[in-house]
Amino acid sequence: MTARNEDLRQAKAEGRKTYFGKLCARHPQLSGERGVVSQVCVVCHQEYVRERQARPEEKERNRLRSRKSAFTQEAWAARNERRSVLWRERRLTREGQAKALLRVARRGKRCEIDLPYVLSIWPVDDKCPVFGTPFLYAAPRGRKRDTAPSLDRFDSTQGYVPGNVHVISWRANRAKNNSSLEDLRRLLQWMEAVRA
Repeated sequence: MTARNEDLRQAKAEGRKTYFGKLCARHPQLSGERGVVSQVCVVCHQEYVRERQARPEEKERNRLRSRKSAFTQEAWAARNERRSVLWRERRLTREGQAKALLRVARRGKRCEIDLPYVLSIWPVDDKCPVFGTPFLYAAPRGRKRDTAPSLDRFDSTQGYVPGNVHVISWRANRAKNNSSLEDLRRLLQWMEAVRA
């Protein structure tokens, strides 16, 4: 083991920030003082920090950091709430909701539809064609609202292809699930028989 490694190990054990190692090629006149963590010449490191802080993007970042520390916690909470409200408003438009539905559709089965198609099949009155309830987008975090719009595949064996996709409420889509027309008829007959 070299003397330099021993000095580094000893400096770490003692909790020092610097140790004396190999002389720096850029600063051979200095004593070879190096940082324990970076193991870089102390003078080279100081030059790097000065150069980095002179960059315009770094100046802006430092300015924002100092502003952030000047804010109180309440001010930051209010600022973040305003941002989240703006984000929700952008997302809760018809187009924002259609984009979100398309992203979900592309994860699953074959998807041959695009945003203009989804907007063209969107109900004009902005209501669920099955139940007639208006689409309401906002819901508690992590939950789907029953009145939120969803893309339904009429024939569940096919993918999201034109002619097979409809925009209905989440409640209607959940009720339909993967059922065929015949399955739904049988369910309806059973329910009517039980009620009678």
